[in-house]
Amino acid sequence: MGIEIGLAVNPEKIDSLQWQNCYLKTLKIIDDYPAMALKSESHLGEKRLVLTSDVEKNINDLKRRHWSICGNIENNSRAETFSLYYNLDYYDTWSSYDNDDILFSYLDFDKDLRFIYKRKTQGEDYHKLILAISILIENCFPDKTIVMGDFDSEEVTEAVNWLEEIFEQKFEWPVLAAKEKLFTKLKSRFADHDVIKNFYHFYRGDQNEMMHYFFKKLGQETVSEWLKDYLKAREYTVHSKGAIDLFILWLNESKDLESLVKMACIDEDGPCYEMKDFIEVLNDIWIFVFDEYRDYFDRFEEFEKKSNKDPFLKIYSLF
Repeated sequence: MGIEIGLAVNPEKIDSLQWQNCYLKTLKIIDDYPAMALKSESHLGEKRLVLTSDVEKNINDLKRRHWSICGNIENNSRAETFSLYYNLDYYDTWSSYDNDDILFSYLDFDKDLRFIYKRKTQGEDYHKLILAISILIENCFPDKTIVMGDFDSEEVTEAVNWLEEIFEQKFEWPVLAAKEKLFTKLKSRFADHDVIKNFYHFYRGDQNEMMHYFFKKLGQETVSEWLKDYLKAREYTVHSKGAIDLFILWLNESKDLESLVKMACIDEDGPCYEMKDFIEVLNDIWIFVFDEYRDYFDRFEEFEKKSNKDPFLKIYSLF
């Protein structure tokens, strides 16, 4: 478990010279950050690993040229190592996907999904560097690369602003954080319930806005049918985080407690939660507490955001 960033690629659909140009662009981002790598050296006849700011290796060997980054050398924060190779052939020996758009290979958990990296930053400072590099590469090769992992709208905004400052051009958000782009792609392939399911699972933007977006695009009735089916299919217990997050999203957008009670407890084709247990959950998420009495708890919001990378879902009073 941990906080990670991943980047998958379909190398057979990428031009090798364009890949090399993109690699050189990543160096411009790295030059703007105190990146750190590990290197091996000999000391008193013994091999040892030391930290270095020289992150690029084998510069004169085009087949082996690459960079490796494991953290920030100024504050010595570090986690796992991320690498990128200049030579596309390093990745081109892998098999390719059946899908023209790599997004659908990712959604299908394609066994042939090939990762440039999928490693843990653990939320250390260099997380923003790896995210910015990944967004740059997805912009260079849309539909052929995809950024995934643990990031939110705030982090994407920061990364995109940084890229635009360095390169003095506009950059698109990664597809998993760009709701219009992601929704359009999903709608072209799936029925409504599967659109919602995949969007809910994979979207990395602001989850507090997600239910509003579903209502706007598909209507409240379609969303309520999906929610009831999904709660039952996932076999969430009423006290589980998965169920509670969905209750909060629904209530924040619809303010319709009656419909939620019906789909969660009464309808025979729903999860059929015990009413007593469901009421306990409603008490736990404060929907019966007026907003003016919640100010004391606001101080804990920032702490929760920093300590839990899951989307922070704030429930609003229904009264």
